[in-house]
Amino acid sequence: MSTASTTKLLDRLEAGGHIVRAPHPSDRRALAITITDETREAAMQTVGRLQAKRFHAAARLTRYERAIVTRFLEDMTEQIGVRTEAWSRESFDAPADPPS
Repeated sequence: MSTASTTKLLDRLEAGGHIVRAPHPSDRRALAITITDETREAAMQTVGRLQAKRFHAAARLTRYERAIVTRFLEDMTEQIGVRTEAWSRESFDAPADPPS
């Protein structure tokens, strides 16, 4: 995200009462962004309800069905993971070769 997009997003969150901006306690060039108590509570309630629904859906599966779902998710993770991409295996510690 660009700096302008980030600022616009923070402006909207602040206007909506979801965050509070304050001077950073040790870096006067920065701001400290704090989530409001109301937004934190709403997020916890939402995440909690969603997690309970996931748990109940998984609990309704038989052992055989869970094994199939697990195998599917592990295969999907492997297929879409970036570990197999060449750029993800490059060492970022070594300096790049100079252009020829």
